[in-house]
This record gives sequence, C-alpha cells and structure tokens, in this order.
Amino acid sequence: MDRADSAGQLIFKVKSASWRAHNGHWEVVLATSMQNTTRDTVYHEVWRYDYLVVAQRPFTPACFSGNGDTVDAGLVGDALIGFDVACKPTGFIELVLQEESGRISVTPASLGAGSC
Repeated sequence: MDRADSAGQLIFKVKSASWRAHNGHWEVVLATSMQNTTRDTVYHEVWRYDYLVVAQRPFTPACFSGNGDTVDAGLVGDALIGFDVACKPTGFIELVLQEESGRISVTPASLGAGSC
C-alpha cells in the first residue's frame, strides 16, 4: 500500500506477522517497512499506523520499534509494531494506515472475518 503526494510517495509493506497467546489475550507483532520515494526526510513513527483489524474489531498499537525516527529520501525504514488483541488472530486481518493512506492485507481476504 502506498500514499502518493506530488513529490513522490511512501510505500508501506507488512513483511511478516506472528502472534502468541498471552494472559488471556493475543500478542500480534508485524514486521513492516516504509519506503520513502519523496524528496524529503519523513518521520517513521507509530502514528503512521492507526490500527489492526482482527475479527472486524480495531486494535491500536501497543508498542513500536523502528530503526530510526526518520527515513531519508530514497531509503527504507523498518519497524516492528505490537498489538494486544482480544480475539484469536484467525480469518482476514488487515493493518490500517494513518488517515487516508490505506490498508494492507496481512492475511488473504478470502479467509473471511474471523470470530471473537
């Protein structure tokens, strides 16, 4: 998924996802990347990622770890984003990006909504 602007775009990807049961809930960790094709240095912070959808329910980030606060023009920044999820991560899961930046499918939409 990407976000276009007049000077280039930011291209977001989910590289991998993992989860585990922990104390009555689920911990979901996404390995992501943000490619900066603009001409400017941009911030790569947790606010770029609004929420994770599991079983049609939104879950906001619980933790974030990036390889720097900013990504220079022409470079890629990587990050790990953790979510505390009340539902077992089955079915269709997607990551919703900031504002109008879009959504990234974490699992295939053909899996259906999942349940909670």
